[in-house]
Amino acid sequence: MKTVYDNTIDKAIELLKSRQYNEAHEHLHCAISIHDYRPEAYNLLGVLYEKKGDSLKAIRFYRVSYYFDQSYKPATNNLERMTDMYRKMRELIDYGEE
Repeated sequence: MKTVYDNTIDKAIELLKSRQYNEAHEHLHCAISIHDYRPEAYNLLGVLYEKKGDSLKAIRFYRVSYYFDQSYKPATNNLERMTDMYRKMRELIDYGEE
C-alpha cells in the first residue's frame, strides 16, 4: 500500500514529465515536509532544476539526495552524469593557443 509520501512523489514525477514545474515544485516541498530525510524528493528537485536549465542547483539537489541515501541509484546516476558532463566541458575549453 502506497503512503501519502509515495503518492506525492508519483504526482510530482507526473507533473515533471508534463513540464508543469511550479506544481511539481509544490508537491516536492510537500513530500519533504512529510519525510525530510528521504532521497526521492531531493533527487526530483534536481531533475526539476536540470529541466529548467539550472545545472548548478540540479547538482546541489542530486548531492543532497545522495547524502541521505548513498544506495539510491537515481541520485547516483544523475550526479555522475552531470559531473561527467562538466568534466567533459572543461576538457573542451579552447583557449585559442597554438
